[in-house]
Amino acid sequence: MSEGTENSKATEETEKGPDTVLEDEKKAEDGAAADASRRKLLIGAGVGAAAAVGATYAAVRLLAPGWATSVRAVYIDGPLPVRDPSAREWSRAIPARIQMGPQTLALPTKPQPEMRGITVRALHDGTRIAFLMEWRSKGESESTIRTEDFRDACAVLLSGKPDDPNQRVMGAPSGPVTVLHWKADWQADIEKGFQDEEVAFPNATFDFYPPLVRRNSNGPVKVPDEYVKAGATNRLAGYSVGNPLSLIDRVTPVEKLQAKGPGTLATFDTQDAEGKGVRANGGWKVVLAKPLRATDEEEISITPGGRFGVAFAVWVGSVNDVGPRKTVAQNLLPLEVDPVPQ
Repeated sequence: MSEGTENSKATEETEKGPDTVLEDEKKAEDGAAADASRRKLLIGAGVGAAAAVGATYAAVRLLAPGWATSVRAVYIDGPLPVRDPSAREWSRAIPARIQMGPQTLALPTKPQPEMRGITVRALHDGTRIAFLMEWRSKGESESTIRTEDFRDACAVLLSGKPDDPNQRVMGAPSGPVTVLHWKADWQADIEKGFQDEEVAFPNATFDFYPPLVRRNSNGPVKVPDEYVKAGATNRLAGYSVGNPLSLIDRVTPVEKLQAKGPGTLATFDTQDAEGKGVRANGGWKVVLAKPLRATDEEEISITPGGRFGVAFAVWVGSVNDVGPRKTVAQNLLPLEVDPVPQ
């Protein structure tokens, strides 16, 4: 295949979303079965058996779906679309079809995955790296207010040990991993204002602590400066100590975390991850981004021209996914980061 043909094919693939990927997969499987039947008829009839079978097999091989064996972060000269999952710049990235499967190593397990695969793209500009994850899901879940509510979410795991498959299971004490975790409910807080009981129970009456009275306005809620100066926010214990679950004035829907093995996930002191998710094609398109250079101790630094490990996970709130109950990538894949042109 010529370089021009390969580039044309890569360009065509970038236009495919998660719906197209799964539809192509089904068509390829159906086509393979149909071609197998046709080959039997041709052989039975004795009509050009060898040539026909060879040509058909080659065509099926070209159409057969294949899972990615690596993810490439393409360098672009210009700002990354860290808050725009539909930006034109994403067409310059190389789509990778990631095989997803069950999570059976930690409780609560998820023996049946919600999707067979997702599509991932990666870009970097020499300063930051960004991932675009796309998948189909059942419904939309962006609330965790009620105890029976669970959110849609996704995550990217970054490892400095690409050849250690055990890193996929949340790293190890000798090899910490960095996790970028997008949460649909955090994004709802940013776009619609802090979401709390009055959203889940609109016909009930609630008393609010004064800094929260502005929550009905669109956009993030801002705690009045006079309350901060007076120390009144001390009455909001979680907010006062910076608990990420208690923030009412979020600026990003992506949390940057560290893990050193199952059950060790903890938030980093510096929260400089960015991103955004949008509903599209019966699913989600979500951007997750972070600076290439680490800003916290034991955070993974990504070096242009280097090779790292990467894995992915998806939570579907409508089927009560939470914590370890998630659909996960079946392998830790190499992340090949383009060098910055000199």
